[in-house]
Amino acid sequence: MIERSDLEQWMSVDAAETIVQSFFNDHETYPDRGFYSRDRGINKDIPEEFWPLLLLARNLPEAETLRLAPPAIEGPDGEIRISDGSIIQVQVTVSLERDGGYLVRRQLRDIGSYATPARDTLEVVGERLRRILDAIVEKEQRYRKGTDVLVIHEQSVSWGD
Repeated sequence: MIERSDLEQWMSVDAAETIVQSFFNDHETYPDRGFYSRDRGINKDIPEEFWPLLLLARNLPEAETLRLAPPAIEGPDGEIRISDGSIIQVQVTVSLERDGGYLVRRQLRDIGSYATPARDTLEVVGERLRRILDAIVEKEQRYRKGTDVLVIHEQSVSWGD
C-alpha cells in the first residue's frame, strides 16, 4: 500500500514511474470506487499531484529526483531536483476539475460509464482554452511563495493513462 509519506521522499524519476504504474494497475488495493471518488488521500494525491509532477520531470532532461511537499506546508505541491543540484518548486492544478470533473468521476464511480454529448471541435478547443486560462487566474490569485513552475494538467485521468 502506497502511503502519502512515501511520495514525500526524494526518489528517482524511474522509481516515481513505478509507484504511479503500481497505483494505476492495482485495482484490488486501489479499487475503482476509491479512484473515482478521490475525496482525499492517495486516490487524490497520485492522479492530481504526483502524476503531473512525474510527467513534468520525465520531460526535463536534467531531472533526477522528485517528491511531493507535505500537505501541511503552504507552498508548492512538489519539487524536482535537476542534475546541477538545483530544485524546481512546482505548483500543480487540474483544469478539468473546474468543469464538473468531480461529477464525471462520480458518475463513473456509480454507473461505471460516462457519455459526453457530441460537440464541434471549435467548441471543445474553446472550452479547453477557457479551463486553462481559469486555472492560471485561480493559481495567480492564490500564488504560493517560492513557486517556480505551474503545471496545469488538462488531460483527464483514468485507469491506464
